[in-house]
Amino acid sequence: MGCAVASERSILLYIASVWAFSDNPQPVSLCVLGKRQLHRVRLSAAGVQPLNLEYVEKRGAIRLEKAGSVKALKIAFETEPLKADLEEDENFSFLGLRSNIAIFVDPATALPVQISGKVPKLGTLHFKLTEFIRPNSAD
Repeated sequence: MGCAVASERSILLYIASVWAFSDNPQPVSLCVLGKRQLHRVRLSAAGVQPLNLEYVEKRGAIRLEKAGSVKALKIAFETEPLKADLEEDENFSFLGLRSNIAIFVDPATALPVQISGKVPKLGTLHFKLTEFIRPNSAD
């Protein structure tokens, strides 16, 4: 099926955060396990979008409130179910989102600050970062 490795869906969040899409505009293609089927997911830079942020960053006992606007890098998902012995292809989902899925990354911190997408019958949902716990450098 053209997949050397199949990964769990949560790897997509990690890849979107660490891959330097602004420096390397080439899309990244991965094979990802769904509930019943393997999917090819392509992550690609889809421009910059201004977002308002409001979250708390915790470092041990230190609590920093972050607020303001950022030009977040939009990482869009393109998904394709791979051949399977199913009567009907499985719909890909990420955090319950089914289509128009995108992760927005703050280029200064590489933090995913928003995940957006559509859910049937509900419409577009936005999951925004509200708290980030940074590990202590001594850990």
